[in-house]
Amino acid sequence: MVNYNNKIVGYFAYSLDNEVFCSNSACVITSNEVSIQDMIGNQAEDKKFYTKKTKFKEVLSGLKQGGEYAFDEESFDILNNIILKNEIPPLRDRERRSRGRVDRSRPAI
Repeated sequence: MVNYNNKIVGYFAYSLDNEVFCSNSACVITSNEVSIQDMIGNQAEDKKFYTKKTKFKEVLSGLKQGGEYAFDEESFDILNNIILKNEIPPLRDRERRSRGRVDRSRPAI
């Protein structure tokens, strides 16, 4: 089995005070820096955000802790392909009942 943990899923944005850029309550993940910078420019006029790559293992850990994510279509496809190619089992029942969810629709702008 290929080590998929360090595979880059996309980009997220954060501020120096550790605020993550969200759409509603979901952390926004896009497939490239330009897309997330465009979204930030449209929504976060008074705060400086920085972009960072996010790995599969980080997203999975966030989901297990109840985090919510809003992926653009390309980053969702990357995530989904890793899951399918590596036959990763679904989250355990306890984890599925938590808040963690994935929204594969385009983040609200």
